Amino acid sequence: MCPRPPVSLDALPRRSFLLVALVVCVSAALAGGALTGAQGVAADGTADQADQDGGMVLERNTIEIELEPDGDTRWTVNWTFSLPSEDSGDRFETLASEFERGEATEYLETLGAFRDASQQIDAARDRSIRITNETWTSGRTGTGENATGRLTLSFTWENFARVEGDRIVIDDALATAEHGPWLDSLAADQELIVRIPDGYGVFDANVDPQDGALRWRGPADFDAETLQATFIGNNATPEPPGESNVMLWGVVGALVVVLAAVGVFLVNRRDGLLPGSTGDDDPPAPGGTPTAEPAEPVDDEPAPADSVGNESEEIDDELLSDEERVERLLDVNGGRMKQADIVEETNWSNAKVSQLLSSMEEEDRIDKLRIGRENLISFPNVDITEIEGEE
Repeated sequence: MCPRPPVSLDALPRRSFLLVALVVCVSAALAGGALTGAQGVAADGTADQADQDGGMVLERNTIEIELEPDGDTRWTVNWTFSLPSEDSGDRFETLASEFERGEATEYLETLGAFRDASQQIDAARDRSIRITNETWTSGRTGTGENATGRLTLSFTWENFARVEGDRIVIDDALATAEHGPWLDSLAADQELIVRIPDGYGVFDANVDPQDGALRWRGPADFDAETLQATFIGNNATPEPPGESNVMLWGVVGALVVVLAAVGVFLVNRRDGLLPGSTGDDDPPAPGGTPTAEPAEPVDDEPAPADSVGNESEEIDDELLSDEERVERLLDVNGGRMKQADIVEETNWSNAKVSQLLSSMEEEDRIDKLRIGRENLISFPNVDITEIEGEE
């Protein structure tokens, strides 16, 4: 069997080209002797009957992403095979040698698929996003029927995540402007793992962390938001346990003293032992009759709205959601704006604004009209045909 042609983004406009590439590459690498003489693996990663009789069997495929505080990520892609016979072990050794020399064409196509995604993402973002430091390794463990072989492709994907102060965000590198999400599914034998950096915790994610990582196991389908995640870090140096306990007990002790002082003060006022108290021991006014100043009438009526300082009616943008902020901009600008103007007003990236507006259009919160090379955004009840006259 001849190796299959490389998988490209153009050939897979709406599919998970990366994972399809992984399965295709493994199928081609093990098929009919083109590289190793091994018998084939089905497209879903399971072995056919001939494989079960003695050939290499792909057991699992994992994609592990180790996140760094500076936004770089170290990717490790593993293909693990069972080697139930001596013949399958020999075949794996042949494939492993070619793999480590970077001569296993089908696996080179896998790296090419990652590079295609990186180049498209880099062209659409305001930071350099590229793949570097590729390595190819292999290894075997176990003996006899329990023997396994592993091929490992590793590389650094620079600036894959965004860094915002003490937060690391994975979002805009998960999709290309032309094709949307490039990682949209996992097969039954595949797993995706995102390792959380030391000193960071999960601020927002669609799955709960397990053993210091976010994990997705196939079969699974993803949309544009499934894999998005935000991690928040604490850059302060942790205090030794002993010092922390001393400080905690010190705070508790100070609080007890304050509460006791407040309690004594309130009891003394109640018993008339402090100046200004209203106890029965107050001396009478001259003439023998205690006097008291007449209480001023209490006005229970709330102050008119106009009398309460007419402060600015502006709303803090930080209190608004992204959708509400767009709607507020439209309202201020007569119900319609160019998409480029929204990007400039919000200082968001083109990709974020495009995805946000598409979501709002699906919810019928706004309308989009293509005029030349620009998009005109408006409320659904605004007559956007008047724009030509205004321009």
